[in-house]
Amino acid sequence: MEDKERSERRLSNVYKVDYENLDVASVMEQVRQKAARRTGTPESETSGPGEPEEPLAAAPAAEPPVGLKKRIKSKVQRFLTPFFPLQRLLAFPVHEDLMQTAAELHKTNVRLDRLQAKVFERDLSREYVKLLHILVHNLVAELTKLRIEHEALKMKTRVLEKDFEHLGRREKALEKRLPA
Repeated sequence: MEDKERSERRLSNVYKVDYENLDVASVMEQVRQKAARRTGTPESETSGPGEPEEPLAAAPAAEPPVGLKKRIKSKVQRFLTPFFPLQRLLAFPVHEDLMQTAAELHKTNVRLDRLQAKVFERDLSREYVKLLHILVHNLVAELTKLRIEHEALKMKTRVLEKDFEHLGRREKALEKRLPA
């Protein structure tokens, strides 16, 4: 953010731009004047007051000499220019093949996405089946515990009934022995 502000301040010192009412022609005129000052050619108009004379960036150095590879490349390109329509004609079937292959790949990708969704659903179903199996197993274990507990309570009830009957007989026997 600070770099952007610093850059805007530096440019605002070089070019006067009203961002509220942007006038491209005046900005381009300022750029032309600045370029004319940099190259040393006479300006078409006088520079405005308060414009600094420093350039934004140093002028580029003279271009390095063109290498042999670049010269050969440009000659071959100029030689082949008349053959471009023929190249396009020869490349058209390849392009059509490429487009057909891309369409087939797209269809295959769509099918793969569907299959992946089905596999995900199957895996999810498999996990649900595992959970249900675990649930049923736990229910069976709990029912078995409850059945065992039920049998134990039945046995205790029978024992208590026998004790109750024994106590009842004892009570009757004691009542007969006591004088009334």
